[in-house]
Amino acid sequence: MKKESPMTYKVGSLHEFAEWTKRVVRDQAGAGETPKRWFDSEATARAAATERISAEAMVKLLSTGNLAVLDAIRRHKPASVRALAALTGRKEASLSRTLKRFEELGIIALQNGPHRTRIPALIAQRVHLEIELTAPLQRCIFCLQERSGNKEHVFPLAIGGRLTTDRVCGSCNAMLGSRVDAALSDNVLVRSRRAQLGLAGNSGTPPAAHEMLLGVAKLAEHPERRVQIAFNKATGKLDIKAIYHASDVVMPDGAKARQIIVDEKDKDQIPKIIQKERERHGVPPLSAEQLAAEVRRWTENVITVENPRVLIERSYSFAYVRHALIKIAYELAFLWLGESYLDDPSAAELRAAICDPDPASTDGLPAYVGDAEGCDAFKFWSPNKTHHLAYAVAWKYGISIAVRVFDVHAAVVCVTKDPARYLTGRDTEAKLRFLAIEPVSGKMHDTSFMDETLRIAAAMTAAQ
Repeated sequence: MKKESPMTYKVGSLHEFAEWTKRVVRDQAGAGETPKRWFDSEATARAAATERISAEAMVKLLSTGNLAVLDAIRRHKPASVRALAALTGRKEASLSRTLKRFEELGIIALQNGPHRTRIPALIAQRVHLEIELTAPLQRCIFCLQERSGNKEHVFPLAIGGRLTTDRVCGSCNAMLGSRVDAALSDNVLVRSRRAQLGLAGNSGTPPAAHEMLLGVAKLAEHPERRVQIAFNKATGKLDIKAIYHASDVVMPDGAKARQIIVDEKDKDQIPKIIQKERERHGVPPLSAEQLAAEVRRWTENVITVENPRVLIERSYSFAYVRHALIKIAYELAFLWLGESYLDDPSAAELRAAICDPDPASTDGLPAYVGDAEGCDAFKFWSPNKTHHLAYAVAWKYGISIAVRVFDVHAAVVCVTKDPARYLTGRDTEAKLRFLAIEPVSGKMHDTSFMDETLRIAAAMTAAQ
């Protein structure tokens, strides 16, 4: 018996299959541990296993570029994978991975050639797919249209969000993702936390801790001189390089001169710079001897700045960060209070403001958005660089949801002014929730706010 994920099967002759069937029939109690699939060979079993690839994955594999690869195999019959790479303009390593997948699916065969080469040969002519093109229509929680849903991360994926809903349509997801979610995920303070925790998001690459230092800056002692700051991967340090700058100056004796600033790393470009400057000002070029003398004169008076201090000017936009935090509270309100929340007048007000491209559209909402440290709603929870928190609480005139992103931003949003609409006795505890997310591990602690309150009370009692 052989077990090979994702199926359990047995390989043998037709006679063995008949005997196996009889044993299963006689001992049905023991049949639960018996393989339910039988194949005449391992090759057939592998082919059957590959049939479990989703139609969507097959469509992606049979892209225009990959179909061109298969056509090149059919028409040119290349003698090796390297030859096929040259024919198709593909990188050999990437092409090898694609061919391996095609081989697993039984579309091509990679035959052994001379000198350990692999010869691709087309063995399939057609691929049959069955794809469900229509997903169930659901009411989008933003546009309220009946549309196919997309996976939406309540806390953005880029900041380690794990809680999702499928009740946001593709159009709203794309629009709010690029304008609202990105404003939070790419906020300079949040990006700093993402860099510390290694949170990559959809890009696959976490922000670099030094990224805010990169770019053009000025020398502190000579603000008129600009430098370029770049990260040197080889040394793991920042490189500061003077930016080429030319200007007309008046010498102490009253003579006019051309002052040129270059970085020490670019001193080999000085001969070209001299000749270009002379040409630009209509002055004849220097001879080789004259040019060499001029270069020596230039390089004799080199000014070296050790460990330069630089002035970095950056402008950061906080537009839509308020939208993003209110959006999180709105989505949590839908998940916790239920479908009827979409028809709540407060939900309509929040929804309209979140979707409005005007950066000031949320200013009039009943919500506090600000620094996490100064938010009294989280005074019982210590600031934490590695967690997101959210909870719902009821008061006389409404229900509010508090949201905290790392130890950076916090919000308290009144999500409804009609608490009786949702809190009916037994349902109260279930709808007033507490959520903690660990972005790095992906762990979520989802409980009732009452249970979390009791936990805090017990901890405070124990500490006395």
